[in-house]
Amino acid sequence: MRNSLRLLVLALVAGPALAPADKKDDELLEISRDVGSLSEQVRNLQKAQADQAEAMKQFIQQSAASSAQVAQEMSALQKSLAATLTNSIADQQHSITASVSPLATQMDALSKSMDALSATIAQMNRRFDSLDRQLKDISDKVSTINQPLPAPPPAPGAGPDASVNAIPPGITNTGLWEDARRDYERGYYDTAQTELANFIRYFPNDTYAPTAGYDLGMISLHGNDFDGAAEAFQKVIDTYPGNDKSQDALYQKGVALEKGGHKAEALTTYREFVAKYPANDYANPAKQAIARLSGAKGGRGRGASTK
Repeated sequence: MRNSLRLLVLALVAGPALAPADKKDDELLEISRDVGSLSEQVRNLQKAQADQAEAMKQFIQQSAASSAQVAQEMSALQKSLAATLTNSIADQQHSITASVSPLATQMDALSKSMDALSATIAQMNRRFDSLDRQLKDISDKVSTINQPLPAPPPAPGAGPDASVNAIPPGITNTGLWEDARRDYERGYYDTAQTELANFIRYFPNDTYAPTAGYDLGMISLHGNDFDGAAEAFQKVIDTYPGNDKSQDALYQKGVALEKGGHKAEALTTYREFVAKYPANDYANPAKQAIARLSGAKGGRGRGASTK
């Protein structure tokens, strides 16, 4: 635009010198009109540019205002959502707490009821044990009363009386064995010892006879009657050779001898056990006992053999 104005001014200056005299007025008039038209166009263009700049400014201002409003609305929405979520969580926690609280009370009451029930059951078991012992005592007394009178002594020169080991009326191998095992497992060793001895006396060939003899040895071992235990185990070994209980009895004999202070005999018994029964469950404890006793200095023997 500025270049055009410059050309126009040059033309106005140089025009009179170059154009003929009669045409100067017409040309000046035409140039004046052109300059006026051009000035008008320039003003219109400037006005249009100003209008566009103003419109752009308003648009930018409106956009900034809209962005600020959107930001405010987003902030308000976030606060609203946070408040709603917080209230919802609080309500749920309150609801859960209200639901769980009665359950906790019920569980506590149930626990107390179970404790009371356990105490009641324990008391009943003690009463049953007491009643069982009383019934057992009564049964023993009745059996004693019902036993037949002793037979008269045999005549001189007569053979042994077979009635010595006769089974009393009402005594069976199953009943006597169950009574003996029940008393043994409950720790009534005195009663169990009598029942086990009677079982072997009345039913020496029964399947449970080796176990009865073994249990007699264990009762003596528990009662610290180590010599009696060794003799009981030896009796099982001699009476029931080859039976599984005779294997265990040989190991327990070693234990009884060791606890009774008969270290040398105990060592010999352990070695015999390992040599005869290397696959027995007591083989490892026997080997440990051999190692322990082999390191000990001496040991006293017994006056009498258990064999």
